[in-house]
Amino acid sequence: MRVRAAASRWAGEAVEFAAVRSLFGVDDMPGEGVCQSCGMPLARDAQGGGTERDGTKSVLYCSHCYQAGAFTLPDLTADQMRERVIEKLREFHFPRFLARFMTRNIAQLQRWRAET
Repeated sequence: MRVRAAASRWAGEAVEFAAVRSLFGVDDMPGEGVCQSCGMPLARDAQGGGTERDGTKSVLYCSHCYQAGAFTLPDLTADQMRERVIEKLREFHFPRFLARFMTRNIAQLQRWRAET
């Protein structure tokens, strides 16, 4: 139902990324509370985040992207990450246009800034 609401807003007007994020219960601070590799809300990570080399929880990365102080897929590019996240969102029945919209800023996350 929420996806349809977001989709209908998209059709009627330009939807700001912050509005979509708030629709799904993510805080509105840019980059705060989301994995700095894939953009997943850290609050939704079942493991509570990735881990540093010493076993402490990472405050920047989710458990899917970062384990034991290293990226799980170190050779991935920002474009490849975006495609992976789009496919994951599609598995959760997000419309493709909304998945693409929600992932458009992945290259601006901390992990990828050095690439651009």
